[in-house]
Amino acid sequence: NGSISTAAPNNNVVEVDEIKPAEEPIVKKEKPLKLVEAEDRTKGQVTGGTYTAYAKNGGVVLCVVVVIMLIVGQTAQIMADYWLSVWADQNHDEQQEDFYLYMYAVFCGTTLLFGLLRVFLFFYFTTCASTQIHD
Repeated sequence: NGSISTAAPNNNVVEVDEIKPAEEPIVKKEKPLKLVEAEDRTKGQVTGGTYTAYAKNGGVVLCVVVVIMLIVGQTAQIMADYWLSVWADQNHDEQQEDFYLYMYAVFCGTTLLFGLLRVFLFFYFTTCASTQIHD
């Protein structure tokens, strides 16, 4: 007959009627992983909550420093333009004085300095904030 006898560990004989071939395992097919997942997207204006989240995650102090840099840089640019108009309104002899040139150079240098600081600080701030938000 098709019975097989085998000895169990306690020497009792166990009879097995038939050995069935192993069934193939059931494999669930999963959706293939995508390299890039589609992002949620919202159309319209950037909400105040987004700005608040960036300010909190980038650091409130750094956010204030960036805003101050924006204001000082823009003020220096306006002052350079204003000073140029003051210089141009002077008579020919007064326009030749070095004072006007030096003051214009100071305003232009300040504009350049604060512009560069603003760019680097803004980049650092937004990088820190977006890392905190998106990780």
